[in-house]
Amino acid sequence: MCKCINENDFIDKYKASGILFNKNINNEQYYLFIIEKRDDNNPVVHIIGGKKEIDEYPSLTATRETWEETYGLISKVDCQFSLFSSKKYWYYQGKYILFITKCPLPYYNIMEENSAEKNMLVWISEKELVTNIINDKKEFISNNGITYKYSNFLINILIFLIFNIKLFKNNNLAITQP
Repeated sequence: MCKCINENDFIDKYKASGILFNKNINNEQYYLFIIEKRDDNNPVVHIIGGKKEIDEYPSLTATRETWEETYGLISKVDCQFSLFSSKKYWYYQGKYILFITKCPLPYYNIMEENSAEKNMLVWISEKELVTNIINDKKEFISNNGITYKYSNFLINILIFLIFNIKLFKNNNLAITQP
């Protein structure tokens, strides 16, 4: 099992960072993801976050990227405040620092699904995430029936969280290493 890290130990090693926001709703854990358009114009489900800028700490990268990708819906102040109590993990394959923390926003899908230009934010239940990864289902079906593929990076992070971190252990599913 991997342990939480001190972000200061990885300032020279990391290339990107992001935040996996969570919220408990009706005794079920949900996680906030972004649906963003990529270069091929196909939207994918991804973790909120991105690449670092010069001389930037991981928490500042994650805060800046969150503010940019949510169009300011999650303010820099709210984001920084949330990160104080976050768990931090080093995903060495991606040279990525992942923060996991409670979301300062209420539970709702924040952006319209038919938005042609903007990213969308969606909540996905822990049970759905784990079930999809275990069953090699690499997509999310929205409430409107639209299917979005998980980014390859998100799939790898979820596998890392499920099998190495054991983050999703309260989902009542039998998880074994593939």
